[in-house]
Amino acid sequence: INTDLAFLVLAQMIDKVKNRVKIIPYQESARSRKELLESRSEAVTRLIRNQITDYHVLWSQGSKMLAQFREWTEFLNIFGHDAGQKLFRRHMKKLRDDHLNKKLHQYMDKFARTLEYMLPEINAISTSDDDVWDGAKGYMRNHLEFDQYFFECPQASWQELVDMDETEDEARIPFDVLETPEAETVFRNFLNSVQQDKKKIG
Repeated sequence: INTDLAFLVLAQMIDKVKNRVKIIPYQESARSRKELLESRSEAVTRLIRNQITDYHVLWSQGSKMLAQFREWTEFLNIFGHDAGQKLFRRHMKKLRDDHLNKKLHQYMDKFARTLEYMLPEINAISTSDDDVWDGAKGYMRNHLEFDQYFFECPQASWQELVDMDETEDEARIPFDVLETPEAETVFRNFLNSVQQDKKKIG
């Protein structure tokens, strides 16, 4: 803070300039500097969000795309190249997480509908609280129409398949999605719903 000003004042003292630059207090300069940094960070964050919408974009590609914008150049001049790359990678991670969450939500919608078909009678599986979920997965894995609703890919996880766009034309659910907490929650909600319906009937 005020480092440029110190050298400017020193130069004016050496040259004996009468109308010297006004010395700005540290607190005021620090506040101005903080506001400048925040505004540049916000501007470049908006820029990246608007220009980079595909999380498959590499840093080498993205930095070239952003280089044509003044906001990006100003940010790099102030914060440096490493800070720009860090901000870019953070945005890429958010894009990927959002994409995976969206895909997982789609799978959960399909899974909820699949449960209604594959487990119309919850008595078909063990219903002790400890192993009911494992029992349900085993029951579905051995179901005659398993391949109609699920598929397995031992070579890659469902996240990796989504990353590689291998699931775009696949209407079925990757079976390892059932290892997620979200899938167990969908099942537990289904189980509670079936049990509540039984109580109403009984």
